[in-house]
Amino acid sequence: MKPALGLRGTKLNIGHICTVILPAYICFGYLMAVTSGIETRQSWVHTFPQMDTVSTTGSKEAENSRIKGTVTAIFNLGCLFSALSCIVVGDILGRKRTFMLGLVITIVGSILQSSAFSLAQLTIGRFVAGFGFGGVTATGPNWQSETVQPRLRGFIVMLQSIFLCTGLALAGWLEYGLAFAEGSVTWRLPLAVPCFLCLVSLCWAPVWPDSPRWLIKKGRIDDARNVLAMLRDESVDSPGIVHQIEEIETSLQETGQGSFKDIFRNGPARFANRAFIAVSLQMGQQICGANAITFYQSTIFETYLGMDGTLSLLMSAVLFTWKMLIAPIGSLTIDKAGRRKLLLIAFGGMGICTAVMAGCISQPSNTAAVHTAVASIFLYVFFYVNGCIGLTYLYCSEIAPLAVRTQITGMSTASSWTFNFLVVEVTPTGFSSLGWRYFIVYAAINLVLLVPMVYFFFPETKSLHLEAIDNIFLDSKNIFQPVSAARDMRKHGRLQGAHGGLQVVEKATEEHMEVV
Repeated sequence: MKPALGLRGTKLNIGHICTVILPAYICFGYLMAVTSGIETRQSWVHTFPQMDTVSTTGSKEAENSRIKGTVTAIFNLGCLFSALSCIVVGDILGRKRTFMLGLVITIVGSILQSSAFSLAQLTIGRFVAGFGFGGVTATGPNWQSETVQPRLRGFIVMLQSIFLCTGLALAGWLEYGLAFAEGSVTWRLPLAVPCFLCLVSLCWAPVWPDSPRWLIKKGRIDDARNVLAMLRDESVDSPGIVHQIEEIETSLQETGQGSFKDIFRNGPARFANRAFIAVSLQMGQQICGANAITFYQSTIFETYLGMDGTLSLLMSAVLFTWKMLIAPIGSLTIDKAGRRKLLLIAFGGMGICTAVMAGCISQPSNTAAVHTAVASIFLYVFFYVNGCIGLTYLYCSEIAPLAVRTQITGMSTASSWTFNFLVVEVTPTGFSSLGWRYFIVYAAINLVLLVPMVYFFFPETKSLHLEAIDNIFLDSKNIFQPVSAARDMRKHGRLQGAHGGLQVVEKATEEHMEVV
């Protein structure tokens, strides 16, 4: 068989996306949503009575809520440990093999969950599945961002958000359909679906090349040259490929090979500064409140908006479908509007929406308020999908230098899963203790913390070659300067495309060629 099925250039990228990234990230979205609609099923409650919050009250309901939150969130804890392990394993195995290993472990975890007859087996299965998929989420964006052209990088990596939202919709509609069925199939089948999705991705992954940047970092220059020739659809000895290899090698010389301890100190390349940005952004994606809504939206619709069980499942499925339909907007605007602008609009919009939710949910007997609350949830989702889901993973892989890209993206993904775990863990208690006031917490976090954080600390990276982003930080002396350094680079330089992806940035005092 020819390498990459004989595909080259953009066709190779499309093939990789359709056969590996698409099923994997549909699985990602599916895993995020699958538990939200099955935890009220009679068979589920009968099998796992310790998680019954439907027919219990008082202290028993509070105890079961804590158990429910822990079992639901244990998946995220597994993802956290997996992301941390990628700090070491990622550079040893490479992007492709780390990705594949994560898929195998996820399949094992899904089998354990779908065949569970005890709370212990279910809990272990969720942890194992999380441990597998955490590696996929920590590695996938790196694999993609390191194998595409700068002018298309945002669009292609943001496709992950479309696939993720498709997975959310798949989970929602499958669970709505199974609401009319009886028995354990109503929850065992949904928990088994990830096995099929991961298997499809796993079977196709060996076909596609690994990251040329990782190959160069490991000294495999000839392999990297062949991969770049396929990605660029050029001959292996073309000037563009020769220059790109020189660029990557120069970047490694300037920033060093890097180790985990290096991300805690700055130096000329400001590793710690970049790690702070990546970790903070992934934290922000979780504490903005999205997962409080995603994991517990059925509870919101039933408990706070007065819908019956079937209608709440239908609304959940419609909301997931809405996410899927609007997700392309982010992919189509990311390389035009830029990363900063979308993040600022997203966090600002979500802050306003959660404030509106709080006000309206506090009046459940007011029909107009209930309708407004539902509308604000849909609008909140619009901001989140197009300004957070895929963008955060893209930005973290862009901002991290090759020398410590695995370490920084591993840390940032671990940050995401840490705060995801905390949000999912405390949300049942938050709803129980604070009620509608719980949404005020997220309004304040978005407007008071996250918007200023992006405005002051996050530089614009759109259209820049991954190695060129190093210059932003090499020119900065403190955490506030990267934003202005990126602005000055564009103001005083020239960015143009040539030779099928050759990016040229000329400053006033030097000419710096950047090749995809």
